[in-house]
Amino acid sequence: MDCIEAKEQIEFYVLGELSQSQQRRLKSHLANCPDCRKAEAEYRLIIGKIRRSSKANLRPTDLERNILASVEREVGTIARRSIVSPMRTLAASIAACLLIGLAAWQIWFPHSNDPAKSSSAIQPNPARSFSAAQPNMNLRSISTGARSSPASMADDIVIRGENIYLLFDNGSKANVAAFDYGTGTQKWASETESHGFITADDTQLYCLAPSEQGRLDLVAINTADGKTLWRHTEQGPDLMQSPCTPTILPGNRICWVVNTTIHVLDTSNGEVLWTYSMSDKGRLSEAVVVDGSLYVADTDELCCFDIESGRQSWRSQYSSNVSRWVSPLLAVADGQICVAFRLRSGKSKLLCMELANRNVLWTRTIPHTSRLCIAGNTLYLRSQDVQAVDRTSGDLLWSFPSRGCSPVTYANGRVYFLDSNDQGHLVALDGQTGRELWTLTEMRSCDAFVRIGDMGYLKTYDGIVHVIAFSG
Repeated sequence: MDCIEAKEQIEFYVLGELSQSQQRRLKSHLANCPDCRKAEAEYRLIIGKIRRSSKANLRPTDLERNILASVEREVGTIARRSIVSPMRTLAASIAACLLIGLAAWQIWFPHSNDPAKSSSAIQPNPARSFSAAQPNMNLRSISTGARSSPASMADDIVIRGENIYLLFDNGSKANVAAFDYGTGTQKWASETESHGFITADDTQLYCLAPSEQGRLDLVAINTADGKTLWRHTEQGPDLMQSPCTPTILPGNRICWVVNTTIHVLDTSNGEVLWTYSMSDKGRLSEAVVVDGSLYVADTDELCCFDIESGRQSWRSQYSSNVSRWVSPLLAVADGQICVAFRLRSGKSKLLCMELANRNVLWTRTIPHTSRLCIAGNTLYLRSQDVQAVDRTSGDLLWSFPSRGCSPVTYANGRVYFLDSNDQGHLVALDGQTGRELWTLTEMRSCDAFVRIGDMGYLKTYDGIVHVIAFSG
C-alpha cells in the first residue's frame, strides 16, 4: 500500500468502516509511514475534541438519529463498494462534515434553545403545578450554577451518603462540587477540572478530566475535601476516546472502559491491575458486574471476564448489521442479562440471556432505545415512548407515549421520567400498569430523576437542582 491509497482509507479507518483485511493492510502501512500516522492522528484529534466538547455518549434525539443514520448509510454502503477512489474520499468527507455538524448542533442548540438558562445568578424557584392527585409534595431548590448539557450523559447528579455530587460551572470550565444531601450547602469544589461521568463510593469520587495530551484521564477525588488523590492516563496512540462512566467493583477495584480497552485499577492508588483490549468492533458498553464477573459488550458480542485475573471466561456473538457509532446498553438482574444494541436501520435490537447457560431467552426489534432499567421481572425502556417488557418472555406489558431523552427511574413501585412535550414535565406512572399517577409541570431535563426514600432530586436545563419531599 502506498501513501495515496492509505490517505484515501484513513478517514474510513477512523470512522470504523474498513474491513478487517483493509485494516490490517493500513495498519501495516501506518507502522512504517510517519506522514500517514500524522494524518491519522490529526483526524482523530479533531473528531475527539468535537466529541469531548459535546460530551460524548450523548443520548440520541430525533435530529441526531437522522444524521447518524444518514452517515451510516452513506459510509457503510459506499465503503463496501468497488468504486473509484475519488468517490470514496468524497463519501468520507461528507460523513465527517455530517458528524461535525451534529456535534456543533449538540453543543450549541441545547443552550440557545433555552433563553432562561443561566448559571451565574441565583434564580428564584419558579411556580410549579401538579396534575392528578399527589399527596403532600413539597418542592424547593437547593443549588444554582450546576453545569447542564441537555443531551449529555456526562453530568447526571450522583448521590452517595450525605453528599450530592454534580458538575459545577467555574467560568469556562467545570469542576465537581459536593453539596449537603439535606440542606444544599456546598461543601467543596474539586481542584481538578472535570468533564463529568461521575461515580462515587464512601470515600472517593471518580470522574473524567482533561489531560495535557488532549485525552480524558480517570481521576480519583477525596470525598472529604475535593483533593485529587490520583490520575490515570490511558496509554496508546488513539486520541479519539469514547468515554464511559467508570464502574466500581468489589475488592477495591474500579473498571474504566474507553475506546476498545477495559481497564481495571486499584482504587487506593490508581495502579493498573489488568487491561483487556477487545477487537475493533465499534464502541463498548459500560461495564456491569455480577457475582465476581465483569460483563462488557461491543457491537458484535457479549464478553464475560473474571474480575480478579482479567481472564475472559466466555464470549457470545449475538448480532450482525449493528451500528458502530452507538454503545450497547446492558442491564442485569437475577441471573439474566439484557442487551440493547443499535441497528444500522436506526432501530434497536433487544435480547435477554440466562448467564448460567448463556441461552438467549428472547429477542425483539424495537424503536431506538437510549436507556434500560430492570426492576423485578420487568424491563423498562426509554426511546421516545416509555415501555415495560416482561423480562422472562419479552412480551410488551404496556407503553406510555412521550417525548424526551431522560432515563427511566424506578422506585417504590413507581416509574419516573421527564417528558419534553409542552414546557416539559416530570411524570410518575404505576410500574405495573403504566397508568399515569401525576405530573409536575415546567420541568425540562434530560437527567435522571433520583428518588431516595422520601426525597427526590432532579437537575433541570437551567442548572438548578430541585428537591421534592414526599410525605403521607
